[in-house]
Amino acid sequence: MHNSKETKELILDTSIELFARHSFANVSMSDIAEACGLTKPSIYYHFNNKQGLFIALAQRIYERIKSELMTIIELDLPLRETLIQIGEVRFESLEKQPDLVRTHLSFLFVPDIRDLIDSLQDDIMALQQAIIPKFTEAIAIGEIKSSTDPLLTSIMFHSTLNTYLIRALHGCTDSEKLPAAETVVDAILDGISTENYRKKRKVNK
Repeated sequence: MHNSKETKELILDTSIELFARHSFANVSMSDIAEACGLTKPSIYYHFNNKQGLFIALAQRIYERIKSELMTIIELDLPLRETLIQIGEVRFESLEKQPDLVRTHLSFLFVPDIRDLIDSLQDDIMALQQAIIPKFTEAIAIGEIKSSTDPLLTSIMFHSTLNTYLIRALHGCTDSEKLPAAETVVDAILDGISTENYRKKRKVNK
């Protein structure tokens, strides 16, 4: 017999699997109840409706990703190393938790649930803003241009990682693979780093 918290976690875990495999529109509350081995009223006891379940699921995934980011940020590494580690964790998640990655990306691109995104703006912004202090610090010490917009660059970084994950899930040919996180990071930093920083990188290679 599950307690209330365990039951809620079971519902969320099962929903990730179902939404990843069949899409939000094609999964009903009855499908979720059956997959969990629960009654439909049990699902509604924890979530008022399918939209409420989706929002709880999205918040859970964003919190998990943010926790991973903060663990890396708290290592207090230089900007480039921080971004590389974030990229590696995000890319590795495709192999370790493909259902979670697929469900997370559906929040951004599936038309059936796009109307729900407004309720998730705070979570999305918190994720995008987590690495802003690293860009601000890099500006202060002269590693990247003073004209760099930290928020815009952070959004661009996350969007680039998501784009590669989408290609890996849906668009790549068999011969294509995810690039090294270092390659993605350097492509972004080359556009905003100062000449002195680029020279220092060449010396350190």
